[in-house]
Amino acid sequence: MLLGDGYLYDSLRLQYGNISSIHLLGKVNYAQVYKYYSIADVFIMPTIEDNWSLVVPEAMACGLPVATSIYNGCYPELVKKDLNGMVFDTFNMHTIIDTLASFHKHDLKAMGEESKKIEANFSAKQCAQRVYEAVIKGLK
Repeated sequence: MLLGDGYLYDSLRLQYGNISSIHLLGKVNYAQVYKYYSIADVFIMPTIEDNWSLVVPEAMACGLPVATSIYNGCYPELVKKDLNGMVFDTFNMHTIIDTLASFHKHDLKAMGEESKKIEANFSAKQCAQRVYEAVIKGLK
């Protein structure tokens, strides 16, 4: 299932639109995205440029194992190899295949639970607490 309507959407639809196991859904209203998280087994974000992708912790909060590219700035904090997800190089097909295959060797439910635990450290409350502690430390 592919959500979004980036510049590759039309070519992907032409190339893969007739394959019954591939669902190209196009642009989805943000208020409806949670429904797709709830039916997914894993979440994959193959970005080639992202400072800190917010969809990755969103998916983690919904209990999904995640995979994202080395070009996503959030992976060092959020993706723990084999614990809650995988990291791959979007430009290296072998790393993508290895990442997808690795999910078949893991307990996806357990990985999703780990995702929730890791993501909880990045809630608004937790982030505000870290900023507060940094300010207090700076004042001392």
